[in-house]
Amino acid sequence: MLELLVWVLIGYLSGSVLYSKLIATYILKVDLRAVGDGNPGTFNVGKAGGARWAVIAFILDMLKAAIPVGIAHFAFGINDWRLPLLAIAPAIGHRYPLFFGFQGGKAIAAVAGGWVGIATWEVITVGGLLLLVWYLTVEESAWATLLMVLTVGAYVLLRGANPIWLGYWVLMTAFLIWTHYPEIKGVPTLKGWARRLLWRQS
Repeated sequence: MLELLVWVLIGYLSGSVLYSKLIATYILKVDLRAVGDGNPGTFNVGKAGGARWAVIAFILDMLKAAIPVGIAHFAFGINDWRLPLLAIAPAIGHRYPLFFGFQGGKAIAAVAGGWVGIATWEVITVGGLLLLVWYLTVEESAWATLLMVLTVGAYVLLRGANPIWLGYWVLMTAFLIWTHYPEIKGVPTLKGWARRLLWRQS
């Protein structure tokens, strides 16, 4: 139990470093609170500084989860019920960062990094493709994220229902619903091309 607590603390502290906010403040010289929806994350870094800085911010925010989780998993052999718990810790750190007054972002990159630490690149690749599909299909970004989460769950089940993967998926789903809940209202709205396609099919 002590080992788990140590790794959870390491993951949380690593997640508490908001690279998107640091890039915006010290390189782009902007306050992310005044950009877009005010979220200190990849998308608003992109709005403030362009795609290059958005990609850099996403990679850094992903690695701050992937590195501690991957070390615990592959170097220290943690591969049981503890792994999902320590994998979600960086995302919690990003959402409630110790170093930034507990005011963080939605932690999509940190959640992705947790998957890298657990399953290397398999699930994050599938999840990234699914997220792209849903972003191109529905208008609301929060719904695109939620639909991606649900379809990743379907993939994990079809893949063989690894209990560690399922455990992290359950925690990831609960966490992302929590962080996106204020934006999930009603039902998702299809984009124009999807509505036209459905209209033709009917």
